[in-house]
Amino acid sequence: MITLFPEDPEPTNGYQLAAQAYRGLKQPQEEAAMLREWMGRTADASQASLRLIELETEARQWPGVLLAVKRLLAIDPFLKRPHEAMAAACEAQGDREGAVVALKHLMTLGPDNPVQVNFALARLLQPTDARAARLHVLDALAEAPRFRAGHELLLKLQSPAPVSTPVPTPPPAGAGTPPPAP
Repeated sequence: MITLFPEDPEPTNGYQLAAQAYRGLKQPQEEAAMLREWMGRTADASQASLRLIELETEARQWPGVLLAVKRLLAIDPFLKRPHEAMAAACEAQGDREGAVVALKHLMTLGPDNPVQVNFALARLLQPTDARAARLHVLDALAEAPRFRAGHELLLKLQSPAPVSTPVPTPPPAGAGTPPPAP
């Protein structure tokens, strides 16, 4: 079918069918190759992009995840899954800023698990913006008060109390003399 109709834009094109077959045969590399080919031939391959994001995430192929995420967000920027995948890929590649941006977009969309997203934001913001990190961890704890990792992070984020030495106060006037005898 691919040979006869390589540019078939229909949802049941040869690439989609081949990807389904490879999925059934549990051959993820071949499935991913068909999905990439399908994405390269049509501008509206959102299902292919979602599945490719899943496959690339499982394989920890972060550049492939980011590429599929960018293509999918160009089609539909209101999907939550691409923002989650982008945050994971950016964090795995050491791009804290990219992960923070993706998580903030996800918070705007209303994540399925706001506690985890707020905690991830707090963890990522901890080195650069302690105040914002503290607010996010407090938001997470407001939703899940027994979240142990949240409490531990909050303790780390607390600014240390200034150490002050007690200043001796002088005794009140006449306090050092004994009372007069009767």
